[in-house]
This record gives sequence, C-alpha cells and structure tokens, in this order.
Amino acid sequence: MSTISGFVPQPSDSFDVLSFGSRSGDFAIQNVPAITGYDSDRLTVFWTRAAILGAPATSPEGKRIELKSRVMPGSFNLVWSVTKDGGPFGSPGTGATFSFTPDDDGSYVVTLTATDIGSGSTFTDTRTIAVTNVAPKVILNGPAVSTPGTGVTVTSTVIDPGSADAASHIYTWSVTRGGSPCPFTDNGTSIQFTPSVVGSYSVSLSVADDQASGSQGLTVSVVTVQVPVTISGAPASSSEGTGIGLAGTVSGPGSVTYTFAWNVTKDGVAFAQGSETTFNFTPDDDGTYVATLLVTGDDGSAGSDSKTIAVTNVAPTATIQRAPATSVAGGTSVTLTSSVSDRGAADTLSVEWIVTRAGSSVPFHTGTGLAFTFTPNRAGSYTVTLAVSDDDGGTGTATPVTVSVTNVAPTAAILIGAGTGATQVTLIGPGGDPGSGDAVTYSWIARKLGNPAVIATGNQRIFTFSRNSGDNSLVTFTVSDGSGASDTIQIVVGTPGDDTIVVPNPTNTAVRQILAFGLAGRDRIDAGAVTAVPVVMDGGPGDDSLIGGSRDDVCILCFGNDIVLEGGRGNDQYNLAANNSQLVVITDAGTGTNEINTINFSNTSFGITFNLGLANGTPQTVGVDSGGTHQVSITGKFQKLMGTSFADTLFAAPPTSNNLKGSTVLGGAGADTLYGAVPSSLTRSNLDTLFGAVAARLAGGSDPDTLFGTVATQLVGGDDSDTLYGTPLSLLNADSGDDTLFGAVPVTLGGPTIDTLFGAVLATLQKNRSIASDTLFGAVAARLDGGPGEDTLFGAPLAQLTGGEGADTLFGAIPVSLGGPTIDTLFGGVRTLLASGRSADSLFGAVAARLSGGPDADTLYGAPLAMLNGDSGADTLFGAIPVSLGGTDINTLFGAVSSFLAKGQTAATLFGAVAARVHGGPDADTLYGAPLAQLHGDDGADTLFGAIPVSLGGTDLDTLFGAVTTFLASGKKPDVLFGAVASQLNGDAGADTLYGAPQTVLNGDAGVDTLFGAVPTAQRRRRSRYAVRCSSDVPGWSRPRHAVHRDRGSPGTRHQGRCALRGRSHTSERRCRCRHAVRRTSGFASRRLRGRYPVRPATDLRRQGSSRCVVFRPHDARRRPGQRQLPVRRRQAGTGVAERSRRLGHGHQPRHARFLQLRRTGEPRLGPD
Repeated sequence: MSTISGFVPQPSDSFDVLSFGSRSGDFAIQNVPAITGYDSDRLTVFWTRAAILGAPATSPEGKRIELKSRVMPGSFNLVWSVTKDGGPFGSPGTGATFSFTPDDDGSYVVTLTATDIGSGSTFTDTRTIAVTNVAPKVILNGPAVSTPGTGVTVTSTVIDPGSADAASHIYTWSVTRGGSPCPFTDNGTSIQFTPSVVGSYSVSLSVADDQASGSQGLTVSVVTVQVPVTISGAPASSSEGTGIGLAGTVSGPGSVTYTFAWNVTKDGVAFAQGSETTFNFTPDDDGTYVATLLVTGDDGSAGSDSKTIAVTNVAPTATIQRAPATSVAGGTSVTLTSSVSDRGAADTLSVEWIVTRAGSSVPFHTGTGLAFTFTPNRAGSYTVTLAVSDDDGGTGTATPVTVSVTNVAPTAAILIGAGTGATQVTLIGPGGDPGSGDAVTYSWIARKLGNPAVIATGNQRIFTFSRNSGDNSLVTFTVSDGSGASDTIQIVVGTPGDDTIVVPNPTNTAVRQILAFGLAGRDRIDAGAVTAVPVVMDGGPGDDSLIGGSRDDVCILCFGNDIVLEGGRGNDQYNLAANNSQLVVITDAGTGTNEINTINFSNTSFGITFNLGLANGTPQTVGVDSGGTHQVSITGKFQKLMGTSFADTLFAAPPTSNNLKGSTVLGGAGADTLYGAVPSSLTRSNLDTLFGAVAARLAGGSDPDTLFGTVATQLVGGDDSDTLYGTPLSLLNADSGDDTLFGAVPVTLGGPTIDTLFGAVLATLQKNRSIASDTLFGAVAARLDGGPGEDTLFGAPLAQLTGGEGADTLFGAIPVSLGGPTIDTLFGGVRTLLASGRSADSLFGAVAARLSGGPDADTLYGAPLAMLNGDSGADTLFGAIPVSLGGTDINTLFGAVSSFLAKGQTAATLFGAVAARVHGGPDADTLYGAPLAQLHGDDGADTLFGAIPVSLGGTDLDTLFGAVTTFLASGKKPDVLFGAVASQLNGDAGADTLYGAPQTVLNGDAGVDTLFGAVPTAQRRRRSRYAVRCSSDVPGWSRPRHAVHRDRGSPGTRHQGRCALRGRSHTSERRCRCRHAVRRTSGFASRRLRGRYPVRPATDLRRQGSSRCVVFRPHDARRRPGQRQLPVRRRQAGTGVAERSRRLGHGHQPRHARFLQLRRTGEPRLGPD
C-alpha cells in the first residue's frame, strides 16, 4: 500500500494524484484524526498509469480520429489497437499518438496498453467511439448541349466517406423530357440515350448505401445547331481559399447574340453561378469542383463545355494572441487567448491546448476553445502549446509560450480545535500551499508561557499536546513548502478560567504575528509590551479586557459584559459582536500621528447606531435585541467605523490635533444613514443616507443613496440613483446612477449618467462624458457643463453654461454665458452670451443678451439690447427692444422696437416691430414690418408685409404688402406690391403687379407692370371704381401716364379719381392730360348701380403717338385706319357683365397688348381695388 505523506485531506479538498510522482499498487490516505465531518468511505481515488486523450464520444464514418496518450513518468512501451463491432479493425499502432479512419458506421473500441520496460507490468485504458453513417454524394458528368439523333453518355462519380459501403450501393437512373420518361441504356454507373427531338432532357441518379441515399440531376439541352464552346483558365487542381478565374469563348456567326450561363458544383452540390463571359469563384473547402458553361444564341443554337478541378485542403494556422506576464506567482491562474484561421471557410476547426512543466513529459493541463486558463501549482517553467486542426485532417500549431512561476510561501494560520481545555490543547494548521503541487510540512513547538522549556513538538497539520492545569501556553508554529519558503507565528492559549495573560515580545525574528486566545472566563490579555509584531486578541466568552501593543492590533469576537479593549499605538482594529455583550469599553492609548484605528461591527446580527464623535468614556447604546440593551464606550482616537450588514446609523468623528486623516465610516451592506464630521469619509454598499461635514468624503454604493456634504466635502454617488447635497468647497460626483446633486459656494458637481445638478456661487457643474440626460442648476458665477446627453441647465448671474453634445436646455441669468454643440434650448439673461452648437437649438435671450446660433436650424428669442445671430442653420429669431437679428441660413426672424433684422444667404422669414429694420438676404424671404419699420427684401424672391409707417423694398422677385404711409419699392425682378391708404408703390424695372388703395401712388416703372388702383366716392349710390392696367415696357415708352375718369353715362354725378401711379385726382371730364380714359358701356347708362366695377383685362391697348396710349371700350371703339372691329358679346345688367375685347391692329395680336374687362360687384375679384 502506498502512502502520500504530508497530505491530510479535509471535506471538499481535491487533488491530482499525478502531482505526487510515480506510485503503484493500492493507494490509501493516512493521518486523518480529529477532522469533524470527514467520512473516509466517501473518498475515492482513481489511480491511472496510462490514459487515452482526445477520443470523441461520436464521430462520422470516414473522418480521421487523432488520439494521444498520457502515462506516468517512466519507461513504457505503448501499443494501440482498435475493434469494430467486436472484431479487429485496422493495424495496431505504437508510440505516444495514434490515428485511424473508420470505414463504416458501428461501435469502435480503442485500447492503449502501456508496458513498464523495467518491471514488465502492464496498464491499459480503453475508449468507445460511436461512428455514424454518412449518405453518399453523387456527381453526374455529361454534355450540357446536344443535337437530335446524337447519342448522349452520362457518367457518375459517387463519394461515400464509408468506404465499406461501396459494395452495397444501389444506382437508380431516370431520363425525362417534359415530364415524360425517355428510353436509355443503363450501365450501372453510367447511361446512354439518344434524343430524337429538340428540347430539354432531365437526367437524375440516386445512390443508396445500407442506411441513406444521395441524388443529383443533370439537364441536357437538345438544339438543332450546336456551336463550339471552350472554357479557359481552369487548373487541374487548386487549394481551398484560392480564387479561380475562368473565361468562356464561343465560335459562331458574328450576327448572333449569345448568352452565357456558368454553373459550378462542389461534390455534386450547386456552389456558384454567373452570367458573364468571364467567371471567378473561390472554393471554400477541399473537394471536386465541376465548372460548366452553357452558351445559347438568339438563333436557337447552343453549346457547352465543362472542367473538373480537384481542390485540396490547406492546414489551418494558430496564434497565441495574449500571452501572460513573464512571471506569475504560484497558485495564480494564467489566461491565454488565441486566434485561428483556415483558408477553407467551410472547415470546422478544433483547438487543443497543452501545458507541460519543465522536467516532466506528462502534460500538466489541457484544454479546448479559443481561450484557455490554467493554474500552476508549483514554481518552475511551464510551456504552453496550441494546436488547431480542421475536419479534413489538416493541423497547425502556434509558437509556444513559456510562463515562469515563482514560489509563494504558505501562510501560517490556526484554529482552536475541539477538546481544548485546562489540560489539553488542539491546534489545526492550514490546509495547504498556494502552489498546490508543493509538499507542505509543519513544525509545532509548545512551551509554558514564561518558561522556555519545550513541553511538546509535532509535524502534522493537527497538533495536540497536554499541559498542567492552570498553565497558559506559548506555541511556535511554522509551515513550509517544498520550495523552501515558510511562515511562522506564535500562539498564546489561556485557560477556561480567569486569566491574566501578558503577551511577550517575540525574540524569534521569523515570527510574523501573535495570536492570543483567552478562552472562557474574565481574562485580561495585555500585549502592551509587544513592539515587534501585531497581535490578534480573542477574549472569548466572559468579561474580558484586551490591551494591544504598539503595532496594528486586532481585537475580535468580544463576548460577555464590561469588556475593555485597549489598542495602544498602531493601526488597531476592534471587531465587535454587539449582540454578544452588554457593555464594551474601548480605549485606544496610541499617540501616533498617522494611526488608523478601526471599530468593526460586521459580526453583529442586527443594525446598530454608533457615533465616533462622542466624548471620551461616554457609553452609547449600540442596539437592542432579545439579549437586552448593548452599549459601547470609547476613549481615544478612532478613524474608521464599519457597520453591519443591516440598516445602521453611523456618525463620523471630527479630527484632532494629532490626527490628520479624519474618520472613515463604512455603512456595510444595509440601508444605512451616515453622518460625516470634519473631515470624514462616508461609504456604503446599500440604500444609505450620508451626511458629510467639513472636508468629508461621502461615497454612495450600488443602490440609491442620499448624501449631504458640508464645507470641502467630497460626495461620490454609487451605481444607482443618488441625491447629493454639497456645501462650499464641496466636490460632488454622481457616478453612474440617475442622481440629483445640490451644490453650494463653491462646489463642483458631476456624474456620468442621468443626473440633476444644483450649483451655487462659483460652482462648477460637470456632467462628465456620458450620454445620459442631466438637469443642472447653477448659481452666481457657476459654471455648468452638460455632457453628451440631453441636459437641462439653469444658470444664475455670472454663470457659464455649456450644453455639451446632447440636446440640452439652458436657462441663463444676469449675466450668463450659454452654449452647446448639439440640439439645445438656451434661456439667457441680461448681458448673456448664448452660443449654439452644431445642432438645432432654441435660445432665449434677455436684456443686452447676445445670441449666436450654430450651423444647424436654431430658434433665438431676444430681449431689449439683444443681438441675435442665427448663423448658418435654418433658424428662427425673435427680437425685442432694441435687438439685432441675423443669420446666414434659412431663418425666421421676429424683431421688436428698434430691432435690426439681417438675413443670411438662404430663404428666411422676418417679423419686424416699431422702428425695426428688416433686411432680407439674397434668397426668397418673407418680411413683416411694424410702424416705423424699414423692410428690404434684398436679392431673393421675398414677401414683405409693412405697417404704419413702413418702408418696403427689394431687388428680386418680391411680394410687398404696405400699410398707411407705407413706401413699397420693388427691386429689379417682377414683384407684387399691395399698398394701403396714402402708400406709395414703386414697381421698379421688373414686371410688377401693384395693388393700390385710396391716396395710393402706383408707379409701374420700366417693367411690364400690372397696376390696380382705387377710386373713392362720396355718394354710395353711384360708387364705381375702376383700375387701369397698362403695359409699362412697350419699346419707346419711358414712363406712361394713366388717368381714371368717370363714366359719361352718369351725368350730374361728380366722380373723384386718381392717377394709378402718380396719385393725381381728377374730376368729371372726358380725358386727362395723359390722354388715357376708361369708359363704361352704354348698357349701364340708365341703370342705378351700386357696387364697384374694377376693370379686368379685356381691352387692347395700342400705342398712340409717341408718348401716350388709348383705352377703348368695346362698343364705342375708335378705329384707326387699317384697324378692324371684332364682334362684341354682352349680357344683361344685374347678372354681371362680361365683354369680349376687340382685337385692334392689322389682323394680329400686338406684342405688348393688355386687356380690360368690366365685372360687377359680387363677382370674383382679381385683387384689391
């Protein structure tokens, strides 16, 4: 029976037998005393001398199976054998690797026999592999084109991975035309048939093995004329992943148009098609590729050619992408990743990792997959190899990686074992070494405390010794690994009674730590003399007093009442279980300036309330449970407080003269409320509320928290939605949750997610670079910077607001600076600077604000003294008194009193106010003026609306609407002008349309204009108003004059008219000086008519002399020599009158003719009269 010394298993322990070297025979584990819960009957050890690696549970027939071996160190002869369905298969193999290819489906058993060359002993391992059947593949070879009466031969190639199935293949052929069978000669693997007529013939073959079948079809086109077709560029063989280029040629009459159809099959299965004279394809796997070209002519001729290409496999490649560090510590996991590739895109790849340790031929660890992790168990050099193989047997390897592993010393740690009492002590050492392959040894030396004489020794993991009743014990314990590293501690063990234990300062420099156990009773453990190493003191049950030394001591597991803990100097920790004590008195007598003393309540089973800042010696109630009221009293300086896993309320302590670090409060896992002092650091891990003080640090956890800071505090929100309240000099960081931050004077606020930030004077609100949407509220001189999310910023006087990249909303004060690069909404105040970003923004300015839009479509709202610049986007601008509006793109501008609206390069809409100046850009604009406004359309086709008084003008195709005392000036392009009372309409050089009102002056200027005038009357009974439209661009006419006259058929009535363009008034007369007249038809002379009769185009105008034109009414036209009169069609009065014009001239339409037509009130109007 073999024994592995130095290993004592515990429940759940695991180990690799191979790591203990060469063994033979039976195997047992010894030395398992005093281990509670251990059941030796449940421990199973598998001792394997030889093993088969890489055997799959299943595999298809015809696929090569690669196997490897793993044997114990030594000299062995290895022999492989295979059986198929119980019978021998193939030839035996030797060596560390073996491969074979199953020729049929069935059950294959692989056996590895390892024979020890020295002793002759044999060891075997077997694996069973279930091999499955694969259906055969069929490939047909025959002409794609033939002629009637010509024999056609079609051959077949059958591919079956199971070579043993070939003898059982059954061939079934068929030949049809139009669905009807055709006769053929069956030769087994081929057929012959002779088509008699033109048409398409379908040939199919089905091949079945003993379990499955495969089929393939072929189409033969039979035509009257067959033309020669040739494929060039086809190699006899190629490799997978390599492109193949083919070209087809046809020999036929040049008058015929040919169509090309390429078809490529892979192992009988359609793979690629094409329709050009050339064709390219790339094989994605090894196999037999047949390229066929069918050429058909528009005269009914056809021809074909085919080429067979054997494509070979290409082995895959592998690379270890991420190698580990050159050196790692033993017991540390090592992770590697890989990159593998195969030129055959259809190949299936498998990856295998192998790790071997220097000096051993046995693989230490193996694995599969692109990523691989292993843990070296001892110091040394480890070599990692990577191999990748495809499903066609190709294998590639990566460059090996070497990992150096350094040794890690074991850690000495003990537990008090069962049975420890007044006369016997049992101590239990650690379970092993970080390097699991190291052999661990133990050394125990027991003495009576205060006496150097040795009373017991041991070398096992569990050490039991006897002592005299009442003696305290001092034990030195050392644990070592196989690489020579070790760790030493000392243990002081009291008795179950009341003890006074004075812990000595160790003289052995190898001692790392002292553990002191008081056991039961009222004990006093005094480590005040210990200066070399830290002391861990466990008072045990009873009312104990623990006094630490000058190093970083720990007082743990306090039980009983009136427990006094004195840490002394050093960074001490007091681990309290409040539910096990009624009153704990903690005294830290240290005088160091950099000490961090910790009170830890993490072992308490309920939530507590504790205040580090109470006066020395003041008892405070920690909590109440079924055991009563629990109190703690502290004296000294404590910098760190740790709560329970329940809901706690914790208070930090302020700094003192000899403590420069402040206090740290950790809430634990519960929903805690933490209060900071000056300075303090508050952190938590659940739903907490944190209150900071001067120079405090408050950190939220993973749940929604509420943090309250004071002067110079730092508030850090956790992963969830937090609420942070800062004070002057505070730094608030919302972290990743949807947080709300309130700053003070000055404060810095920020967070990477959807936050709400409230700043104060000199505050900086920084949204960080997240894409979340925040709300920021600034105060005087605050700086608000939104992140890439959609933010809302509220500024105060002297504030600076930057929206960031998101669609933000910014509210400024007096003065404030607003800006952002994305779609923002900005509200400014007095002397505010609002700068839009690259997206569509909305800007609201105040008095003396400056609004600057970005390159996108913005909306700007100005106030008095504001300046609005829409920039290059399609913007909308609203001005105030006074305001300056402008932009370079498609804008909408609203002005106010004394506003200046300046439009940019594209079409805009401008709304002016009192004394506003509205100036359109070079594109089509719309301008709305107010009293005292000045509107100028500029070069674009603009629309202008004036008020009282307003000046309208433009240089392009414009439409102008005037008001009282309005001046409308058209530009050089055809415009439309609408005037009001006392307005002046100037048509300029373009072909304009002018609509006048009473006291309006219409001037058509040099263009071909249309003018509508208005004729007011003092009597309602015969109010008739006529407008004249005349040509104003007749060659030779510089400025024609026009007049409006009353109708001669209404004697006794005095009509007031005016010139359409010059505004001259005329009384009743036959003609005016400019010799233009408008007359009513005689049909209306005797009728009393009410309403207005504007003149519409119906009468031709003809040049009369050199400087005048005459308007003729239809029934009383004055014909000049050479003129002819056209018929006149009339309707009765009262139903409306429409009259056709007479065509004046020498039998043709004059070039510059305009027509006048009368209509009665109530009929549709052409425009305002």
